[in-house]
Amino acid sequence: MNRILMLLTLALILAGAAVGQSPAMKVRSPGDRSDPIIVMFGPGVSLLGVQNNPGTYDFLNDKCWGNTFVLNGSGEWFTSHLTVTMDYISGQPNPESGNMISYGTWSMTIYKEGAYFGTVFGEVASGDISWRTNPKTGLIDGRNTDAYLRILGTVDGMSKFWQEPGLMRLNADTRLDGVRAVTTASLDSDF
Repeated sequence: MNRILMLLTLALILAGAAVGQSPAMKVRSPGDRSDPIIVMFGPGVSLLGVQNNPGTYDFLNDKCWGNTFVLNGSGEWFTSHLTVTMDYISGQPNPESGNMISYGTWSMTIYKEGAYFGTVFGEVASGDISWRTNPKTGLIDGRNTDAYLRILGTVDGMSKFWQEPGLMRLNADTRLDGVRAVTTASLDSDF
């Protein structure tokens, strides 16, 4: 009798553990529209801000270090603050063939109904910068940054949403013809 009770108890414990783990074990497939982070960034998030640091040119390595953008945006149920810092090779702007992004980091703080909700962060996986020149002056007056941001982790409320590496595409257009380098951008999931 004790043996039967012990086996029954063990079976119930294992069944409870299996049921308790099933939501955490959910496998997300590419394009899974039930995943909240895909829904958040799937239709694209509009961002507005500035390039607050053009970066520092390292003439020995022909590289630009620390080019930084600070952008604010909103989605269907959230507002956000995105900071992206990147490095690019052939550090001087190259209007003919552009520049390749070599590395960077980013973080995005998410607010829900005006209160802090969580943070998503990662690295700049790849990307390119193309430059625009003013035909009258021949001077660079703008740039377009097309970068892929890899999600490496989440904090607080965002950790409920995403636990796998993923990519988001940042497309940013920056005007360089004024005092402030005003930037408009969009952020889309690339899952």
